[in-house]
Amino acid sequence: RDGNSIRKGPSKCPHIVAPVSKTSVANGERRNISVKVENADSSFMGDFKCEFKYGTVTHEKIAMRTSDDTITCDEMLFEPYGTSLLGSGSTPYGFNVIWSPISSSLPVRKATSPPRYLDNVASLAIDVYSCENLAPNCGRCLTLDADKYDCGWCSAERKCARPHQCPNRHLSDNWLNATQLCPNPVIEDLR
Repeated sequence: RDGNSIRKGPSKCPHIVAPVSKTSVANGERRNISVKVENADSSFMGDFKCEFKYGTVTHEKIAMRTSDDTITCDEMLFEPYGTSLLGSGSTPYGFNVIWSPISSSLPVRKATSPPRYLDNVASLAIDVYSCENLAPNCGRCLTLDADKYDCGWCSAERKCARPHQCPNRHLSDNWLNATQLCPNPVIEDLR
């Protein structure tokens, strides 16, 4: 049944378009997150906010529509508490975009009205990672997915780290990236 709506079917609902289900952000990094959206009608949708959830903590950041198909969240500090990064080296933050109906030509969300979410059909999440906890040695560090993680081996500190965390990284052999070889490799396991 078509009904009276100008939108026809679930594919016409306002939603986040996510080419990948996770966006990676380094622990302690401040970042503006931008997402592509479809069917976000500016004639009645406004007052956008981004919602980040980690454990029992929820952060809301003001968001702006930066183009017809892009919403950009205000800068967020990604810094999970406790020991959550120790096990796997990364932890997910849930992510949603909230909007409010525009009334009287001004975007206003009444305190009593429930939040309205853009559909997040791909379950887009933010993967917060720690290079040091992802890879305990040079070999594992240099084989991390370079498209997801900004990590390399800091010889001076003998740990996997982000470039700015390695002192004197400009010196020869002090900073190794995925195109280089580890010094003194050790075979840990044969399968």
